[in-house]
This record gives sequence, structure tokens and C-alpha cells, in this order.
Amino acid sequence: MTLPIDLVLVRHGQSEGNKAKRLSEAGDHTAFSENFRKRHSSSYRLTRLGRKQAEMTGIWLRKNFCQEYGFDRHCTSEAIRAKETGALHGLPGADWFTDPYLTERDWGDLDICPEDERIERFGKSLEMREIEPFFWRPPNGESFMTLCLRIDRALIEEMNVIPDFRYPDNIRLGIAPIYTSYADIHEGVTRMRRVIEERLYEKYPKERLEVT
Repeated sequence: MTLPIDLVLVRHGQSEGNKAKRLSEAGDHTAFSENFRKRHSSSYRLTRLGRKQAEMTGIWLRKNFCQEYGFDRHCTSEAIRAKETGALHGLPGADWFTDPYLTERDWGDLDICPEDERIERFGKSLEMREIEPFFWRPPNGESFMTLCLRIDRALIEEMNVIPDFRYPDNIRLGIAPIYTSYADIHEGVTRMRRVIEERLYEKYPKERLEVT
């Protein structure tokens, strides 16, 4: 499968969760009601502003991409806010494919939490985020480093590619020029691409393996 000529990434419009967080950051925590906190964040709908943002984005997309050739594929996550955003774009002939692999970072206990409670319960943890955001892990969530290590492990166990993870976010391959051919390099990169596209790393635990 060839790579796309144009890959357009669009973030969803303002959601109920986005609005609640912004209000909470300004000192108004009333949006985090008991019923609101019982919901999963994937169920958040677009706000009135979010719907307007999605409609305006659709106008721009139709003007710049759909007048001559349009898109071959339309993908969205399972989140309600993302589906609503795609629908409001109004793209001609769009047949949206919902991909469960399009997921956000796991924020753990911080996912649905007002700002005052974040500071009270997780203040020390949030301080560590400012010191080292790459290694920092939200309580019961996932760090960026952990995600990279899972990709690294998937390459080893799924694709028989031995990579070398390098801080902060690089996965390196050591190429030996004496006996490594161009075909070997191409095959290695192809396997790396499969690990990412098929999200094979998601079957591996988030815990970092010990060095023995």
C-alpha cells in the first residue's frame, strides 16, 4: 500500500470535557457534577462552539481539498465528539470509518478530575510533570516513555527487529554496512511501520521490564 499524497489531521471541536476543564482552570468547578463524572470521556459531545468550529473547518476542507479530487478515506475515533466533528464537516461522499486504534493517551485518574482536586490529590505528581514530562506518568495512566517502550518490545517480539530505544523519543536501528543490504533496511523499516499502523505494541503491558 502506497503512502497518501495528502494526509489531513483534524482535531475535534470544543467538547463538554474541554469546556469543563477550561472553566475549572479559571476557578469554576461546577461543570464536574456527580453525573458528569460518572461518564466516560469518550461520551463527551461537542459544545455549541465546538459545532461551529467543526462547520468552519468543513468549509475550509471543502474549499481546499474537495473541489478537484477530495479524499479517498475518512477515519475517526470512537469518541462521540470526533464522530460529530467529522459529520459536521459536510465532506461530499464521505463514508467515515471508525478506527478503535485512534485513541488518546491514557490519563488515568486525571481523566475526569476538576482542577482543584487535581492539585489537592495529585499536586506532587503534577510537579514531576513539569520537571520531566516525557518520563512522567499520570496516576494509573501512561507515560510517553512507556508508549515508546511498548513499540520497541513489539518490534522485537512481533517483527524480529532488534531496535535500540534512545531518550527522549527515538527508536534506533544499528546498520552494519558490511553485511546489511538495502533490502534488509527496507524490510526492517516496513516491519516498524506495521508495528505502528497495526498497533501491535498495545498487547504488551505498560510496566517497564527489569534489566537482568
